[in-house]
Amino acid sequence: LLALVVGLMGGVGIAFFLEYYTDTITNPDEISDRFRIPILGVAPLTKTDEYPVEQTFINDPRSPLSEAIRSTKMSIQLAGTADQAKSFLLTSIKPSEGKTTMAANLALAFAGTGEKVILIDADMRKPKLHKYFQDPGDSFSPGLSRFLSGVSSKGLVFKNGICNLCFIPAGPSPPNPVELLASVRFSQLIKTLTGHFDRVIVDGPPYLGFADSLVISGHVGGVVLVSSMGETTRDAIRHFKKSILNSQGKILGCVINKVDVSRRFGYQPYYRYYSYHQYYGEIEDQGLKNERQKPARITQK
Repeated sequence: LLALVVGLMGGVGIAFFLEYYTDTITNPDEISDRFRIPILGVAPLTKTDEYPVEQTFINDPRSPLSEAIRSTKMSIQLAGTADQAKSFLLTSIKPSEGKTTMAANLALAFAGTGEKVILIDADMRKPKLHKYFQDPGDSFSPGLSRFLSGVSSKGLVFKNGICNLCFIPAGPSPPNPVELLASVRFSQLIKTLTGHFDRVIVDGPPYLGFADSLVISGHVGGVVLVSSMGETTRDAIRHFKKSILNSQGKILGCVINKVDVSRRFGYQPYYRYYSYHQYYGEIEDQGLKNERQKPARITQK
């Protein structure tokens, strides 16, 4: 019995040791406590085959991801000054952390409240947003790359059928995206769009390996980091924060993405939040179902 107890205690101790000393961040609170980067929102790990996850907000507005987007939207509005939150960049430390998913759903959320929103795909190295916001048969828009290179200056902004939302695709991948983003033409574009829209949302490339996000951070009001738990390292976030501040950028905060709410350790507050959401959602659904099953009342005159 003593050996069993000692073995269990040793196993728990090793688990805590690995959790604490591993370089990857597994606890969302560490980003705010250690790096002093505010947490703007926490998004659950979401998988669906029914629709693109980038359009969850309009396809399933009551899903946990949609609720997380609403919370993040409110946090961004309250972060920094009004000018800083009016135009902002979404980026991540490395690819596949969900920055494009966050950018797309936040644009839909802001537009859904009546704001005039423009979503810019500034990831000219590996653009994705055109798959979800541009008609495959629409080749009219020249894209951001052609506009910045001076090839075309007309038809840059177009509507995609979603109320209050406009979109600028990245266009063909250029050989010199950093130079285009550092141009006066891009700076003037952001200033013009900020004057015509209530919210300018820019989806940029990942931070590691590219200077694009650093350049963009100097043209927008703020930067939102999208971090995936278990993938982002402490050293990378440390370098990210230092580089953005050195570029005169303003970090509005961080969105914790791909949180596995089924994993209790390190996620207790977020686990409870999504449990409550699911619980009350089930109650509301049952209430609506019962209401439909009630017999109609006949009033006699």
